[in-house]
Amino acid sequence: MENTKKRKIFSLIYWIIAAVIGVAGIKYFLSLSIKLFYKSLDRWLEFWFDSIGHHYPFNILDFITMALVYICATVLIYKAITQKKKAGSIILSILLILTLFFQLVSNGFGLDYLHNQIQCAGKAPVIYLYPEEEIDAVVEVDLNGEFTCTYPKYSDDGWQVTASPDGSLVDDTGRTYDFLYWEGNFTMEPDLSKGFCVKGEDSAKFLEEALATLGLNDSEANTFIMYWLPILEKNEYNVITFQTDAYEEAAKLNITPEPDNIIRVNMYFYGSDEYVEIEPQDLASINNTDRSGFTVVEWGGEEMGVLN
Repeated sequence: MENTKKRKIFSLIYWIIAAVIGVAGIKYFLSLSIKLFYKSLDRWLEFWFDSIGHHYPFNILDFITMALVYICATVLIYKAITQKKKAGSIILSILLILTLFFQLVSNGFGLDYLHNQIQCAGKAPVIYLYPEEEIDAVVEVDLNGEFTCTYPKYSDDGWQVTASPDGSLVDDTGRTYDFLYWEGNFTMEPDLSKGFCVKGEDSAKFLEEALATLGLNDSEANTFIMYWLPILEKNEYNVITFQTDAYEEAAKLNITPEPDNIIRVNMYFYGSDEYVEIEPQDLASINNTDRSGFTVVEWGGEEMGVLN
């Protein structure tokens, strides 16, 4: 009797381990196979989404992979029950289903792309502080994702610096900075309904005018252009939008003491081989460009489909 109980316990442990290994193996194999098989389809989908003026949901293959794995698991448990297989097969199938279910729950059921939620890489967002007098400030970025790089190093309590009216920032080690820098991968629902289609060779002129309208001074705009110009000029055309509410939701900026004015410039774009018709965006309505009082400025951007 005692040996029978031990055998059942060991059998259960065996099937649990087999389920975990099986789930990992099946997911990896299917993910790899499907991504290879759909490589040409992926290219076609990207072209098709561009042609109709919508962004391409880059995580669609991940969703397809997960859906196929879920279907396979459902078929397994159906066959195990209807054909009255051994209890071990039923347990393995149930564990497979449960494992996938909890993974889907943790990933928002893998349906982000249905809501136009896509993974973005915040490239070189930099934050300037311009107080009227020297102050101690705490700067926090509540990111809907994770940082991949920060400088100076971002702590659990954010950046703690002493800011001066000339924009210089000093941390607790005594080191001086011109701005606070971060990069990260995050989820955002970009608004691509309005923007601009700009020839790659005209990018510098376009940015000079656009950034001035958005509230950047020459020094801030020059740094922005020097970072993004080599990337933009590689493309025949760039479809450029400046994100407002979507970016605010994805990367909330919390600063103590509270600034009188915040100017945030976030450029979201993708390259195109041909001109894309798009309704022009009213840049003058995006930011309050008044710089009286304690003013905070941030600029950064994302290229569609590129992660850090």
